[in-house]
Amino acid sequence: DPYNTRPIGTGPFKFKEWKKGEYILLERNEKYWKKGLPYLDRIIYKIIKTSPALTLAFEKGEVDFIWTYGLAMSDAVSLQEKIGLGQLVGKRVWFFPSPGGSLDVVGFNLHPEGPAPLKDVRVRKAIAAAIDRKKIAEVVYFNRVEALDTVVSSAPAVARYNPGVNQPAYDPALAEKLLDEAGYPRGSDGTRFKIRLMIDSVSYPFYLKEAELIRDFLAQVGIVVEIVALDTAAWHERVFKNWDFDMSIFPFVHGPGPTYFIRYYTERGIVRASWSNAMGYNNPEFNELIFKAEYEINKEKEAELVRQALKILVEDQPAVWTCSRTFIAAVNLDFSDEFDLGAWEHGMGTGYLNLEKIYWVKAPIRTEIITVEKTIEKTEVTTLVKPGTTVVSTMVRPEVTTIVTTQPTIMPVEVPVVPEWVYAVVAVAVVIVVGSILFAIRRARKPKT
Repeated sequence: DPYNTRPIGTGPFKFKEWKKGEYILLERNEKYWKKGLPYLDRIIYKIIKTSPALTLAFEKGEVDFIWTYGLAMSDAVSLQEKIGLGQLVGKRVWFFPSPGGSLDVVGFNLHPEGPAPLKDVRVRKAIAAAIDRKKIAEVVYFNRVEALDTVVSSAPAVARYNPGVNQPAYDPALAEKLLDEAGYPRGSDGTRFKIRLMIDSVSYPFYLKEAELIRDFLAQVGIVVEIVALDTAAWHERVFKNWDFDMSIFPFVHGPGPTYFIRYYTERGIVRASWSNAMGYNNPEFNELIFKAEYEINKEKEAELVRQALKILVEDQPAVWTCSRTFIAAVNLDFSDEFDLGAWEHGMGTGYLNLEKIYWVKAPIRTEIITVEKTIEKTEVTTLVKPGTTVVSTMVRPEVTTIVTTQPTIMPVEVPVVPEWVYAVVAVAVVIVVGSILFAIRRARKPKT
């Protein structure tokens, strides 16, 4: 279907070109239904496959905007430090919480064809106890995230769903005990069993470090982990479509509302499609409660139903919920979101990145009042963006054209000036009139003789 590679729509920008592996080019939609928008002439989603390359491109001014995906936390921290030292003038890098309560989920393959050890809840609890979630928050995310005790974070979108029950705290001794009880003792080489951990290391480069830590934690209790790092498309194919994985790190959003719990943890989500219940977890009791919550209009009753359902989820431990997620934005300050504050943060995953009101601060500003003829220099602004990461760059191409345009004309308000002698004449006239009236009144009241 050619429309899969040449889409059409009614948004502020229209599809122009896709050069696979390099960029996607969008151009301003001159027929956009919002008059005067967008302000930018072009957006180019540039494909940069590694965080170091993306970081270097931002430092050199080759790209102007990055949104979370593809940028490692360590590189974002490095950029922020350089800005603080005055080495990257006119740039800004900042961190902001996931509005939807997004978090890292180490999910288990619970399908019938999945690994036998993971079908035992004691093994899943043991893996949870073997993973030091606070260490992940420290080493991978520089303590800019929340190490999780339960299935939800303290983000406003999901905090009210906290079920009040926790997954096992970090306790390697407990993990060893549970694995022994489950019938997986250490072999002569100290190994209990082997397992694969599959990650998307392109869109989520920080998952590689997280996976390495998980591998080391599980090695301490006799579980050998093989890390399988894939690009984004391959990861979606293997994990969501083929269910060909043992464990995987998922960046799941959990709120607001019960919708995402239904998608990721119920029978309705068990489909071979991206962002679904690839784990295959299916508990009828959980399903019943979370489906009731979906149609409950009373918010407190809905929250209580979700809390009851999540208690079951935590007890079943279909995944280990490691850390909340903190998002990243990096921008060249030559571009502004002044007319849509917060637009830089409305990225993919929590909404839709809309650059219609982003403008180039060096562009001339004109408003309409009168029509004049003049010659202007047209400047094209090009925006470079990686899929999942918007990267803005500026290309200037002078094009002198004589056109009829409009310029602001501010007309002063003219206030007529009244000479001072006029005020004097009026005052005298008023005195005479008032005096005549008083004289007439007194004369009328004087008794006749």
